[in-house]
Amino acid sequence: MGNSLFKRFAVFAAALIIASAIPFAAAGGVAEASADGFEYFDELMGEYTTSYSSSGYSRKHNIKLASDAIDGKVVAPGEEFSFNVTVGVRSEKRGYLSAPVIVNGEYTKGTGGGVCQVSTTLYNAVLRSGVKVTKVSAHSLPVSYVPYSMDAMVSEATDFRFLNDTPYPVRIQMKADGERLKASLYGFPVYTDGISVRFDGRVLKKIECGDYVRREALSGELKEGEREKIVRAPSPGYYTEAVMSVYYGKDKVEEHVVRRDYYAPVKGIVIYTEAREAPVRPEEGACFTNSF
Repeated sequence: MGNSLFKRFAVFAAALIIASAIPFAAAGGVAEASADGFEYFDELMGEYTTSYSSSGYSRKHNIKLASDAIDGKVVAPGEEFSFNVTVGVRSEKRGYLSAPVIVNGEYTKGTGGGVCQVSTTLYNAVLRSGVKVTKVSAHSLPVSYVPYSMDAMVSEATDFRFLNDTPYPVRIQMKADGERLKASLYGFPVYTDGISVRFDGRVLKKIECGDYVRREALSGELKEGEREKIVRAPSPGYYTEAVMSVYYGKDKVEEHVVRRDYYAPVKGIVIYTEAREAPVRPEEGACFTNSF
């Protein structure tokens, strides 16, 4: 089958022929003219769903708010989509609430917590649509709602972007129902004629961590008689990669590494009181961070 690029060129060439010769019909779909001068194909290009049923009220609210800001967005041919530009600033003034966020390898509270699940869900739909991802970043910690190296972290300094490099507009549909978040892209399909793709996240190396950070307990953190307590166990880090497999029918014909990421190990936390006698010291060990 050769490199998958050949398929993109073939599909786009066919699209241009259809546009000039039979502008309102295509195999399995219909192109419709609009007031903006574009012709629209409304075939499903790719979709992806994540679950957020266990999230709290504030996080669910933020996911719905960001999802609604994207739903219905049309990206013209040659246009680059920006998550931050489309969704806007995540602030209290704009209705966003405080919910858990990942900052520098730690979970903390932040305005707009949960929005990264929206960017991640959309990112995975974009991958399956075949359009070009131009900007994506991983979180500092793995997230639970997608496999390793399949996340898309967004912040004031970090954006998720993709380029519509097809000959037709791409319409984004995002639906958040309080349980599931679904992103779908509609336009002219890139993967056709028996071509399909699959994406997998793989662990290349696990980074063991047994270290603890010890800090003096604040008032009320320890019960009467307690001298110290483990409040967080350490967790390992990972070197990971996302892999795209291309299938023609049931046969895998290509495999490509999409990206590689590093998720840092996290040290545990022990709190203690200065009035302790023989303290309980948890098992300690190095958090190895040597490169892969």
